[in-house]
Amino acid sequence: MTNSSSPFPPARTPDGRWRWDGFRWQPVLDASTPPPAPPAAQPPAQSAWRAQEPPHQGHPGRTVAIVVGVVVVVIALAMWGLAALGGSALKQQQSSATTVEVRAALTSAAIAEQTYAVNHGTYIADQQTLLSSGFVPAPGIDVHVVSATAGAFCLAGGPAGGEPVLWATERDTALTTPCR
Repeated sequence: MTNSSSPFPPARTPDGRWRWDGFRWQPVLDASTPPPAPPAAQPPAQSAWRAQEPPHQGHPGRTVAIVVGVVVVVIALAMWGLAALGGSALKQQQSSATTVEVRAALTSAAIAEQTYAVNHGTYIADQQTLLSSGFVPAPGIDVHVVSATAGAFCLAGGPAGGEPVLWATERDTALTTPCR
């Protein structure tokens, strides 16, 4: 696709078998056309522009393998990222559910403490008395008595086998800092 009104002849490779059509190298169909004559004893020009080489055909199998490899890696990374996001959201949801369950268990234990204090004039200082006075522990949640006197109590609660995450006193049942 050369422009016939162009003042420049089409560029050709030194062997004359390829011509530049302005977009890509095209094979010369007429092989009998002699290649252009080399310039007479002129030193080669040091130009910033160089003629482009004819295209080299790669191996289509290798190209397909590279493309498939890149697609597999992209899909694996996308799946890993989604799994990480989903796992994080699940952990956050589980943590939130555990906090709600701990708060409910602490509230139940605090009610048992308050009821006992009304009847006995002091708060419950040991776990066994807390259980025998009507507190029913929630499955998977540990609640234990940290301290108790006639005027105050401190309870700690958390997931079973884990560290406490909330504390309760006679004034509040959702403290995030430990009580004594």
